[in-house]
Amino acid sequence: MPGKVLNGDTLNVVCDHYHLYEKDLELMAKLGAKNYRLSISWPRIFPKGRGSVNPLSIDFYNRLIDACLRHGVPPWVTMFHCDLPQGLEEDFGGWRDRRTADAFGPYADTLVKSLGDRVKNWITINEIFCFTQDGYGNGTKAPGAKESEQVVNQTYHTALLAHGEAVGAVRQYGGHGARVGITDNPIPIIPWAETSEDIAAARQAFIEINSRVLEPLYRGQYTEAYDKTVGDNAAQ
Repeated sequence: MPGKVLNGDTLNVVCDHYHLYEKDLELMAKLGAKNYRLSISWPRIFPKGRGSVNPLSIDFYNRLIDACLRHGVPPWVTMFHCDLPQGLEEDFGGWRDRRTADAFGPYADTLVKSLGDRVKNWITINEIFCFTQDGYGNGTKAPGAKESEQVVNQTYHTALLAHGEAVGAVRQYGGHGARVGITDNPIPIIPWAETSEDIAAARQAFIEINSRVLEPLYRGQYTEAYDKTVGDNAAQ
């Protein structure tokens, strides 16, 4: 979208890790890095978000994972780091629609089946808040939308469904020793003063801000705290 990106900059080349990963990993090993947390690009694997797999992308990530192990820097792989395939935004409305989570399932299956013999530490999604609230609520991140609170809650819900699909993929295809989790960025709340009233207010604010993600993650369902927070704007 014209005007949405500073200077019209693109990601066409940047650090060129695609070609320089061997040298990059050599540097990581020399620096004493114990692990390499990397993110796989969903549009590289499925250019349209679903359908046919791009075999060149699988080849690249296989080479990258092998290089990680060869240099003694084990990979910690993130499946989604804010790069939604544009086709899913155009066809379904992106994270507004649970069909995006349905498409995430085969994507996660493909990753674990292809790389799970060497990757044992999986991260499903990076920071749900950043591509739901920021992407569809205040418009500060892609796709730059400013939707209603109900729509934003729906994007949270779709993202959690996608997380569940990815957890299922690792549990089914990850093999012995595979671990899976999510990277969350809950918003911390600090009391204004150490009074019982301020502490109680901070705790309540923390619940209201973070219950869309933490409640279902830790409790496996939406609870009264979520219902109180979203009211009539709950996800469907």
